[in-house]
Amino acid sequence: MSETLLGAQLARERLALSHLGVGPMPLAGLVFPAKLAPRAQEALREGRALDETCELAFLCSAAAGHVEQAQRELAQYAGEDWAEYDCGVLAGRSGRLQTRDRALTVLDAIAAFVLGDDDANLSWQAATMDEGLGVGVRAWAGIVGLAWATEIASSSHISEALTALVSLLDQVEPLQAAMIQRSILPHRKELGISDQAAVTGYREVIATLKTTCLLEDLGSAWLELGGLLHEMGGANPGYLREAVKCYQESTKIFSRTSAPVMFASIQVDIAVCYLAMPMLESSDAVRFAVAISSLREAMRVLTPEEYPRQWFTCQLNLANALVYSPSAHSVANIVEAVDLYSELAGRVNPLEDPMGYARLMFNWGNALAHLGDFVEARSRLHEARRIFEEFEIYDEVRAVRDVLDEMERSRTRGVVDGAL
Repeated sequence: MSETLLGAQLARERLALSHLGVGPMPLAGLVFPAKLAPRAQEALREGRALDETCELAFLCSAAAGHVEQAQRELAQYAGEDWAEYDCGVLAGRSGRLQTRDRALTVLDAIAAFVLGDDDANLSWQAATMDEGLGVGVRAWAGIVGLAWATEIASSSHISEALTALVSLLDQVEPLQAAMIQRSILPHRKELGISDQAAVTGYREVIATLKTTCLLEDLGSAWLELGGLLHEMGGANPGYLREAVKCYQESTKIFSRTSAPVMFASIQVDIAVCYLAMPMLESSDAVRFAVAISSLREAMRVLTPEEYPRQWFTCQLNLANALVYSPSAHSVANIVEAVDLYSELAGRVNPLEDPMGYARLMFNWGNALAHLGDFVEARSRLHEARRIFEEFEIYDEVRAVRDVLDEMERSRTRGVVDGAL
């Protein structure tokens, strides 16, 4: 068959669109005539890896990250609008396609935006409500549009995107529906969805993703569910244990080797959950040991030079955990904590972050008091109280006074330079 006849035939065939936005770019943005590769279409739609049965070599190359090879293999379809669009996606220069195909025009604009073109045409935002387009295109437009609206904090655009995406949930394929669910669940309050219903929604998303090869999406879903349960744990500590399980599931995907910063962040979240759980039994003390271990693991990744903010938070949490850890080595732990507070003090500017500095002084003074160094402890505590009073944070003022009062009671009992 001549190239001219082949092109005419392909132009009449329906494009595969039900996998759009599923998985990473560029594969998530590529299209092709459905009849040309039905097995590949099914695999992409279900989130399965492409194998040797894939009918289109350029798709396999794109999936393997061999972009230049995929471009060469796509050249045999030169002259086809869909192939020109795919070339733009693979080359990272979408937004220039000249075509009469409305769906491809919208996809080209979306791809340009997703690929980071600062001058990308935002006309695609209305595509989610355009019933003349395929639901696959509309779903991808809605997901990207919601992310954009969230980034610029536009409540009207967020509302429009949410309304459109909810209306598409029962029209798209299960995997695209899961992607929509993940997009809208963080906006549960705007949608009137309860936290418990959101937990159910995340579990449904995870159940769908478990059947796919989309590990990063699965790890992110576990992480998002863990974050929601962590938040719910403020009112009901029972949810904190469930949050830890979710965080631990995510570390099976985001390891210290594959995603070190993400892994470190998750370790901090695990530690914070454990430290927030109430102490009900003596066996619960093990949680402190696990929390401290998690924070030390995070510190293997977070350095003050590369990640100063994350490092500061992690080291502060570690110092606080060491002070309150019920351990046979409590004195050694508190001595280590004092050293950590001392290092942190050299890295916080009281003028730029007065509250952070005040809390550091309070924790440092409290640790020194536990060691019996009352002179240095008073100095830190008075500095903390001065700042808390200046900003009228009276709960913190009372906490400082409680420590100072306990130090005074120790003194009047005749415990000279004795620890609290």
